[in-house]
Amino acid sequence: MNTAPLSRVLVVEDDPLLLKLYKARLGAWKISMVVETASDGFEGLVKVGLQRPDLLITDLQMPHIDGFQMINSLAQIADCSAMQIVAVTGLSVQDIASSALPSTVRVFTKPIPFNELESIAELLASQKKAIAN
Repeated sequence: MNTAPLSRVLVVEDDPLLLKLYKARLGAWKISMVVETASDGFEGLVKVGLQRPDLLITDLQMPHIDGFQMINSLAQIADCSAMQIVAVTGLSVQDIASSALPSTVRVFTKPIPFNELESIAELLASQKKAIAN
């Protein structure tokens, strides 16, 4: 199914091998998009500010600024309200539940659920196409 372009996806992950895996798997999707990466929450915040991705996929445990801090910072920025945020983490359900993530953030536990992520990206692309028409 070829859908309207999802202009930008940003993946924030501190493990370089997982970043390569994300780029390879996302690059195989039938959705036309640009995939950018960042290795921690600080770099992720900078790239969000510069590129305004449609979809942000992030780990939660990272050095410097972690995913929790990054997501909560983005929640304070009105221009980021349309961005879909998905967290993929190795943390336990209890650790995630005790965090203060916004309710709009979808959280998945590792291993990375690429089929779920692709479904989210396809839905965003179809919504973008509907708005454009």
